[in-house]
Amino acid sequence: MTLAEFVAKYIGQRVEFDGMYEYQCVDLVQLYNKEVIGAPPLSGNAKDYAANTRLNHYEYQYNHWYYIPPKGSIGVWNEKVGDGFGHVAIVLEASLMKFRSLDQNWPTGAPVSEVEHTYTNVVGFLVPRQTDIITKYNALIDEIRQLATRYPKL
Repeated sequence: MTLAEFVAKYIGQRVEFDGMYEYQCVDLVQLYNKEVIGAPPLSGNAKDYAANTRLNHYEYQYNHWYYIPPKGSIGVWNEKVGDGFGHVAIVLEASLMKFRSLDQNWPTGAPVSEVEHTYTNVVGFLVPRQTDIITKYNALIDEIRQLATRYPKL
């Protein structure tokens, strides 16, 4: 599944991943991690994701004033937000001063939606490794080729 397909599938909904503490920001990110990245589950509260990277699937990038996170990265907020639990969201677009992300429970209780943020209290980003993206892209191209040979008249 691509990021665009993921956004289209879940925008406006409330999603649940683990059956605990319904409709949290981590539920959305866990679904993204599973359905788009194809990585094993992350663990901990949102603020803990900075120290809990899946090295085969993500590279952790500290938030610096000059860093612009790539689309598809997972933003990680510190304990100053989310009642001490932090926050996580999926970057859709970014510039030096702000970024737009796919969030759930921002503000509290909100369904999956696109939100504009500044970098205040963002400690860093889990950046999907390019090899995962390239592998998924190549698999998708192979699937399309197989379908094209099965259904040449489409």
